[in-house]
Amino acid sequence: MSEENQLFWKAYASTVKNIMVSGPVGDNTRVYIAAANTAGISGGKDIPAVCTNWGIYQYADFLLDPTNPNFVASKVSRYSEALNMTLQTLTPGAGGDNSPDAWDRLNKAKERLAILRSELDDAKKQAMQDFKDDDNPDKPKSFAQWAPLNANAYLVAFQNWEAAANEVQMKTNAIGGAGSALLAEAMKSAANGSNTLTELKGYNMKSSIQSVTYDAAGKPILPDPLEIQYVPQYSISGYAAMLDGWVGFSNKKPDEFGISLSTGQQSSFKEIGFTEAQGNASFSRFPVFDFYASGGGRVEHSNFNMSSNAKDVKVSLKIQHYKTVPFEPGSWNVDVKSLMAKLGAKPPAMFQKVRPTQMLIAQGVSMEINFSGDAKTAFDQDYKKTVQGGGGISVFGFRIGASGSSSEENGSHGNTWDSSAGVLTINAENSRASANVLAVMGEIALITRGSKEYALHLKFLLINIAQEPRVKTRSPNNSTTSTMKTLGLIGGMSWESTTTYYQEINRRVREIQGGLHSAQCIVFSFDFANIEALQHAGKWDEAGEMLNDAAAKLKLAGADALVLCTNTMHYVSHGIEPASQLPLIHIVDPTAEAIIKAGYKSVGLLGTRFTMEKDFYKKRLVENFGLKVIVPGDSDRDTVHNVIYQELCNGIIQENSREDYHSVIRRLKAEGAECLIMGCTEIGLLVDEAGSELPIFDTAKIHAIAAADWAMKD
Repeated sequence: MSEENQLFWKAYASTVKNIMVSGPVGDNTRVYIAAANTAGISGGKDIPAVCTNWGIYQYADFLLDPTNPNFVASKVSRYSEALNMTLQTLTPGAGGDNSPDAWDRLNKAKERLAILRSELDDAKKQAMQDFKDDDNPDKPKSFAQWAPLNANAYLVAFQNWEAAANEVQMKTNAIGGAGSALLAEAMKSAANGSNTLTELKGYNMKSSIQSVTYDAAGKPILPDPLEIQYVPQYSISGYAAMLDGWVGFSNKKPDEFGISLSTGQQSSFKEIGFTEAQGNASFSRFPVFDFYASGGGRVEHSNFNMSSNAKDVKVSLKIQHYKTVPFEPGSWNVDVKSLMAKLGAKPPAMFQKVRPTQMLIAQGVSMEINFSGDAKTAFDQDYKKTVQGGGGISVFGFRIGASGSSSEENGSHGNTWDSSAGVLTINAENSRASANVLAVMGEIALITRGSKEYALHLKFLLINIAQEPRVKTRSPNNSTTSTMKTLGLIGGMSWESTTTYYQEINRRVREIQGGLHSAQCIVFSFDFANIEALQHAGKWDEAGEMLNDAAAKLKLAGADALVLCTNTMHYVSHGIEPASQLPLIHIVDPTAEAIIKAGYKSVGLLGTRFTMEKDFYKKRLVENFGLKVIVPGDSDRDTVHNVIYQELCNGIIQENSREDYHSVIRRLKAEGAECLIMGCTEIGLLVDEAGSELPIFDTAKIHAIAAADWAMKD
């Protein structure tokens, strides 16, 4: 990346930081710049509070990398997870009931828990079907409103399962003794946010991962109360009222901020708390002007070049409303130091992360970019070539395009290009219930690394395994042991879906085994930008070799089986088993088995263009399981693919994209699809079963559960 490109990023970072706070930042302070158009937190009088709460939790609970000023790339872990990890490294003292009868009672409680979980899954599925079959014209519009009045069997099944889970915990505490009970209570207070119905100390704010959806009249639909989670009570004072006020004052003249080469020459990444080397390394991957094709891949043009044209480019950033808002954390009620003293435990090793304290949000963000001299001619040529080919442009992460017209755009930001004047105008988004995030500020904090073997290689490899190669669980007769096998996860494609795998695998282990049990796994996480570039360049063999290399490394690290945490890359998964000499748990197999068990024969398939068009996925469903596979038409495949790569993989959730997806699903249903395979692990961010026109089979969740079951199987 050219030096001029870096100077523009310095100018942008300095400008955004000065909007956020005047003067230098402290030695322990870091300011993270959103190098992509980052959607903010939904809020306002018409938005359910639980949806706003979830958004606040998503920003306030993340721990950030103290060496990388790119906000999105720095979100590497959560504070709540680190707190949970601290507790998992502690060992409770002796003194419990270790008799064979105690172990027998625990194992029987686990067996009952597994049975009730299966009954709960069946009850929910039946309730969802009953809701769809209910032809009462006056019935509630959403499953969330309908279920408490009509799905009594579902509610009872959930209460039975929750009681059984508590019983397993009690039996575990009895075996572990007083120390186990203390530790279990602390872990309950610092649970990982998956609790659904019971308010816990420290986790006391209702939230919903379901995004805001609307009925035909345009009114928000309340999330399903049975899917609401309790999360740490982070809040932003007056957030909803502030957004409503901004909407009511939509005629305000925007403030303007100049960004140019000369501004960058006077700026430094040290202004935001990072070294020059850290800033250059982070932003070298992000061109200020990024041309991309209709399929989402980057387009390299030979005319406009920042190294030679930058002096003739001036950007005016215009913001109608903006404010730096602080996060207000609630009480966790977990005294780790006191707990360690009571257990006689050694303090765990620590490492540095940054905890967010405030963020800069803005509404009505627009830009006016002036090109003069050779820059105007060069940009005009590349602009017309890109947009007329169906592509678009990103400027400081704000995407415009793509419609295939040089004068009309339909992307997240509309724009106009005046070739005679050399002025590109990027219009503000018309978003009533949200605001863009421009930057996040935080303070360095010491976070637990863990006292067991725990190595973190930020770019490639994350290993979190116990000192023994297998986790051993005592049996009722106190004489034999059973083993939990180690899973090797090939992830990072994208990292957001890999997080889903890690959560679902561990939830399944806790659900089946109870107590303090969690999965033993090793994660190899790719830099997705490298994989995505090979995909769109058609260099699948090279991408496959990267998978094979990762598989071999996981074998050496101690994995017993491999899980490829993505649908699309199964296209080149055939070399994984030979390279590693380990079994691969294929994503299609458990998904197809679940579909057949449910009684469906015809499936609609959504995914990347590669998954929908290439035979590797469809052929396995047809030949191995006898299923009929229906894929969307050409135009719909483009829509589905582009949303995945341009939005979901960047953490962007757009309501118009959600409606586009539902339109595609309706057409699949009309063509004979009886159910829907979400053949991309990111699609679950946009489509859920409650709002879907077809029963959904979420491959990520099904795959993760199958992997966990394999690891627990004797």
